[in-house]
Amino acid sequence: VGATDKHGYARNGNTLVHGYTCRQVGKVAGEGFELCHTCPHKNCVNPDHIYVGTHLQNIQDAVAAGTMGQ
Repeated sequence: VGATDKHGYARNGNTLVHGYTCRQVGKVAGEGFELCHTCPHKNCVNPDHIYVGTHLQNIQDAVAAGTMGQ
């Protein structure tokens, strides 16, 4: 998977791995959208655990999962 950055996300060099894996299955966050995790594991790269949502949804998910600011 690669290294984990200071925010807990899996990286391979400058690439966020969850974004890469999602693009491989056609899941792309367009302008104004983000890739949001449905699980509480920031280093998760399973595209089945990620959906395209708004920034507000992403923040709400992080608060609910207890990962906001970690």
